[in-house]
Amino acid sequence: MQTLEKPFFWKSEPDSGVYDAMNKGILLAKGEWLYFLGADDTLAHTTILKSIFSKPLDDKTQLIIGNVRYNWKEGDARILKKNNGLITPSWSMKIWIKNTLHHQAIFYRKTLFASQNYNTSYNLLADYAFNLTLYKKKIAIKIIDTIIAICG
Repeated sequence: MQTLEKPFFWKSEPDSGVYDAMNKGILLAKGEWLYFLGADDTLAHTTILKSIFSKPLDDKTQLIIGNVRYNWKEGDARILKKNNGLITPSWSMKIWIKNTLHHQAIFYRKTLFASQNYNTSYNLLADYAFNLTLYKKKIAIKIIDTIIAICG
């Protein structure tokens, strides 16, 4: 394990897939909020965390959800090309039909993972399944009209 500037650190070890790795990260996390960024993703700008967390948040808020922009190239799915790759969230029945919540655009309060983690039996879309569960529970959310991440 290599240490970065506090409070950040990274750990590399074998895992059984991306959701197993994310579950391991959840167990190691010490903060109040969790955020998952893929290896080919970047934060939209260097001050995004400060801009989101410098304002007071309602204690009941469990998710902070923003936008993502996908870099797309010729041959990619039509959905990525639409709106120049911009995906805006929806916290409505629409998420049952169309996955409009991407983990790169969501800050999760850590307590959400106290009784449930990502289901590692899903190779893909375990975050979608988790988000559907949260929607069904009607947890308190805050949607912000901000691009949080640029995704590969």
